[in-house]
Formats: sequence, C-alpha cells, structure tokens
Amino acid sequence: MAAEYFPKIAKDFRAYEKFRKRKKPAKADKLILQEEKSKNGQKNRLRCIGELPIDAGLPNGICKIHADVSIVDRKSYSARIFADYFGESPCLRFCSTGRHHMNRELGKGLKSRAIPTPHFHKVDKQGFMLAYQTATLVKSHHLVQDVGTGIDLFCKESNVVAQGGAAVLVAMDADDLGLQMDDPSQSINFYP
Repeated sequence: MAAEYFPKIAKDFRAYEKFRKRKKPAKADKLILQEEKSKNGQKNRLRCIGELPIDAGLPNGICKIHADVSIVDRKSYSARIFADYFGESPCLRFCSTGRHHMNRELGKGLKSRAIPTPHFHKVDKQGFMLAYQTATLVKSHHLVQDVGTGIDLFCKESNVVAQGGAAVLVAMDADDLGLQMDDPSQSINFYP
C-alpha cells in the first residue's frame, strides 16, 4: 500500500509543524463515544464513535478529533485529527492494534520501516504519512489496552486539551455496551 500523500502539507510544512506543536483546545471537556447506528439497512459495524471539535488556530476550515472503538474487541480503537485546511484525510492518527505500518525507505535500512502497533502517525516534510512510536508510548504499551488511556496519550502527543487546559476525558455508555474495564493504571504512580 502506498503511503498517503498530503500536497498541502508538503507545500507548507512549516504551517503543519506549528499546528502539530500548538495547544489545540477542544470545544468541550469530554469526547463521548456512542454506538454507531446502521445507515440505510447496512449491517451494524459494532463500534462506538465520537467526535469533538477543536480550535486548531488555522486560517480556515473545521478541525476535529474523531475516535472509534470496537464493541467486540475494546482493545481495538483509533483516534484521528482532521483539519480541513490540510485536506480531507486525517493529518494525525493513533492506532492501538493492527498490522505493522510500513514507512517509506528513508535510508535507515528495511528493518526500520516496520512500525508495530500501538503507534502514532504524522506527516513528514515531503508530505507522506509516517508511523512512529515515542518512548512514552513504548513504556505505556500495556496501558494502551484501555481506550481512555490510549486516547489520552494521543491527545498529549498531538497537544489536544480540554477547555481550561486539562486532559480530554473519554466517556462512553459502558453499562449498555459492556465496555466497563478495570483501570489498568490503578496501581501505577505517575510523576510530572
């Protein structure tokens, strides 16, 4: 599969990097995930989805964070940031599970191309989507099995914050959907 190309980002990579590094306040404190409804007789996909508008500080277009989680396998979820200014496809992504992402060869050898999940995605200066892992993500690998923790890591990596600068909370109708999960970070101390 060819790497996704973003011509607007390739043309103005500096604007993309500013956007990526800038704090992006959400329009609410919670990203609410609800069961996806079937459309026009289609089979239900058994997932919960949610979107939250964010202020990206871009000259035009809508910006939002979108997340979805499988009802069947709650460890399988993703989060994406869409910014109309850069095109229709998500310009930042997070994948909790799935196959390794194969990055373009960048002169570091074929072994460095395969990036296992969980991983983030960003666009490089040539305009191609690139998967990567941070040290925090690798250390928190077992915590990412929880949707809230994984989306929190994505929000921190992409600088999305709730109103007032706090962390964005993830809420879902867990009672009806069987998504209730023990807190995997319950016995772990986090330090600033």
